[in-house]
Amino acid sequence: MFLKLFLVGLVALSASSSFAFATFNTSASTGYYRDDQQNPHLPLIYSFSYNGVTSKRVETSVDFFMSNDFYQNQWSVTPSQAMVVVPLSEGLSDAPYKSSRVQLGRQLFLDGFDISILDGLQLPIYWSRHGGFWLYGGNAHVLDLLDSTAAPLAGGSIFQEVEGFQLRGGYGARQNQLTERYSYGSVMRNFENIWLSPTLLSKLEYDLNNNSWSQSLNQLQLNPRSDVSLSLSHSNLKPRKLTTDQNQFVYYILSQSAQETEQLSLQFQATQEISMQAFGRIMRFNTDLQMETANQQEISLTWILSRYNNITPVVGHIQGYGGELLDTGVRLKSNISELTTLTNELSAAYLSKINNIVGWAYQIRSGLSYNLGARWVSTAWLELERNHLFLIDARVVANVTYFN
Repeated sequence: MFLKLFLVGLVALSASSSFAFATFNTSASTGYYRDDQQNPHLPLIYSFSYNGVTSKRVETSVDFFMSNDFYQNQWSVTPSQAMVVVPLSEGLSDAPYKSSRVQLGRQLFLDGFDISILDGLQLPIYWSRHGGFWLYGGNAHVLDLLDSTAAPLAGGSIFQEVEGFQLRGGYGARQNQLTERYSYGSVMRNFENIWLSPTLLSKLEYDLNNNSWSQSLNQLQLNPRSDVSLSLSHSNLKPRKLTTDQNQFVYYILSQSAQETEQLSLQFQATQEISMQAFGRIMRFNTDLQMETANQQEISLTWILSRYNNITPVVGHIQGYGGELLDTGVRLKSNISELTTLTNELSAAYLSKINNIVGWAYQIRSGLSYNLGARWVSTAWLELERNHLFLIDARVVANVTYFN
């Protein structure tokens, strides 16, 4: 109810204000396909985005998407952002983009270990380019806005840079009646003038209800050469529910519970045309019965074959408490002309799960995208799949998108 009233007020403010600058973006997409049960679907997805700045530097922004499957006739309207930003200062002389302000409405919230959508207030105040404090309060939602999970959240943090060290500390409370109290802090420093140009990050959260450390993250990034980046990290996290983790074949075999993780990742720019990314991690977590261990590895290569073609092969492996997955895939993207793009994807995975699902799964996708004009794009996809659910499934997905 609060958000609906706020949207009405925001529209009224937008209509009654003289804007120095305003932008609108819209897109609509529709298509037809049949699922693996041969049920027909005719979805429509419409998105709208508005940003405006008044002559008094008050910013307003609205983003929402509307969707419906006409065979089910269930309309939904979901606002992802509806915010007014009122400046409290002109900004700092040496950093005009750091302006003390009031942010009111639905907005993205990032602080400590929290990542969520906040319906409420954020108040960043800067006393210098390197320091200030941040107050916040409202109702926090998970990032998946189709999930109604939400809880009260309130707190604040103070930040300051000292001798190159970026320091931050804060206090917060969440859940019903704000009964879950915690404090958190972080320190980050880049040593760009010494060998390997290391960057250090350490972040901690302390549970004030149980007087114990609840979360931690420590990361070291090294740059032995301008084309090589190496990152090592250790985390002990108690994840808050965010979006659903989607794997290529939607078989989730890792834990959603608190877990300890060590990760090593590498990025290498071999040439202007070839780059490589790789990572490996080990995870430990408690189940109801015992301590379990899982591991994951992935390596991918991006190769720009020409001005119009690039190829990306990927190999991945996951072994967790629910089973094991070996996944391989390749994607080839070709710009046939200035108006037409062809994308081909091939994936194959071998599954071995504790519920006795064992075997190969395959997916082939080929898509053609064509610009009908400055504001219209048509796309057609042919998909072929085979796995333990069905011997073969073929579908064609076609849609037209309008941009304004």
